Amino acid sequence: MKNKQLTIIVAGEAGHGKSSMLYQLEKLLKENGYNVELDGNNLLDFTSINDFHRKMKRNEEERLVELKENTQITLKEIQTARGSSKKENQTEVNIHD
Repeated sequence: MKNKQLTIIVAGEAGHGKSSMLYQLEKLLKENGYNVELDGNNLLDFTSINDFHRKMKRNEEERLVELKENTQITLKEIQTARGSSKKENQTEVNIHD
């Protein structure tokens, strides 16, 4: 059976916690047994995936607290049609405290 492909994209403005969120998602998924590959092509502030992991481990707890206290997260599902472009049906979930 062919593995299904799912891509999770973390988007936002510079300095708004994209890298911190990406790191936390990667950790959570791996800890729960998911097969996760980090695409390092757009890690603009890092020279490699190893550099990303090394820098994300520094001050991790402080970054998490700041992210939790100062960031509104919107979860959005976009379904792509098989063999064609994206459908416009979207499901959006806003998470606020």
